[in-house]
Amino acid sequence: MLPFHLDEKPGIPISEQLIQAVKRSIVRGQLKPGDQFPSVRELSATLRINPNTAQKALSALVADKLVEVRPGIGSVVAPQTPRPSERTERIIGEQLEIIVVEAMAFGINRGEFISAVRQHWNNLTKKEVK
Repeated sequence: MLPFHLDEKPGIPISEQLIQAVKRSIVRGQLKPGDQFPSVRELSATLRINPNTAQKALSALVADKLVEVRPGIGSVVAPQTPRPSERTERIIGEQLEIIVVEAMAFGINRGEFISAVRQHWNNLTKKEVK
C-alpha cells in the first residue's frame, strides 16, 4: 500500500498531483529517507494511472532530488538536503508570487497572510497517526 493517494483535482495534471502527494508524504514523515519508492509499474497499477504519467512524475521527483534511482535496488526516498537547489528556489518563488498576488486581490493583509501560511505549514508538518 502506498503512503499517499491522489486527490484527483480537476484541471491539475495527474503527474503534478502525484508529485505533490509524494512531497506531502515526505514532509509528514510518511516517507523517510532510504524508504523504497514504488516502481513505475506499481504506481500505475495501484493508482490506476498511465505508466507514462507515473514515469513523468518519477522523473520530476528525481530531478528535484527527492527520489534517487539506485542500480540493483530501485528507487528510494533521497536523504533530505539542507539547502534547496536554485531550481527549487525559482519554482517556490514563482508559486509564492502567484499566491501573494491572489491574497492581495482578495484584500488579505500581510498579517492575515502570514497567519494563514503558518497554519498551513503546521497542518502539513503534523505527523499523521493511523
